[in-house]
Amino acid sequence: MQIDAHQGQSPVVGAHGFITAPDILALMCQLDADAVLDSLAGAGTPDFPVPAPNVTRTRYERRVARRVARKDLRPDLRLSMQGASRVELVNISETGVLVETSTRAIIGSAEDLFISSERRCHVVRARTVRSSVVAIESGSLVYRTAFQFEEPLSLSYLLRN
Repeated sequence: MQIDAHQGQSPVVGAHGFITAPDILALMCQLDADAVLDSLAGAGTPDFPVPAPNVTRTRYERRVARRVARKDLRPDLRLSMQGASRVELVNISETGVLVETSTRAIIGSAEDLFISSERRCHVVRARTVRSSVVAIESGSLVYRTAFQFEEPLSLSYLLRN
């Protein structure tokens, strides 16, 4: 794909000289659209695998621990991490947690996660397993990040009574 600079500026860098969330989203959409158009325009086979018709793919469950959704946890439960202004718990298990956050996490990095309720606060050391942009809210990126705990966590005090 070829990207032409518009008025001497990169299409990714905004007028203020920094990358903005709408610029990133626009570029991601453009890259996906160009890849599809390029593959459709070519006479050969596409660059991406195409499943055969009427083929059922088997999905294997790799999780070893049961996930507990946010709605099944104590209403006073809070999760926070250093440097993140927003952390929303999606689900949790004895081995890890999935969150939506305002802060990008580096894959493989270790973080201290603070899980608190009215009863107690628990600090859990965890490694970032994956992180990706899932939304743009009020001009800010929202990341969905999965952490794996270094030690198993008992969920008994986290569950709704």
